[in-house]
Amino acid sequence: MSTHGWVKIVDPRSKPSEWLALDLGAGELAAMALALEHPSRVILLDDALARRTAQAAGLVVWGTLKIL
Repeated sequence: MSTHGWVKIVDPRSKPSEWLALDLGAGELAAMALALEHPSRVILLDDALARRTAQAAGLVVWGTLKIL
């Protein structure tokens, strides 16, 4: 973990191996893996495949429109 001002950069401990075969970006994979480590949190995703994958894993998913 590194800190830059108010931003903390954290790497997930691991990524589920079944997600690695999917056409997901590195940022989506990392965000979803971190959300699995902190299940009380909400994850913000707009990509349809990423949303379906995260929801199937039991994560609470919001899109950008929910924030706006």
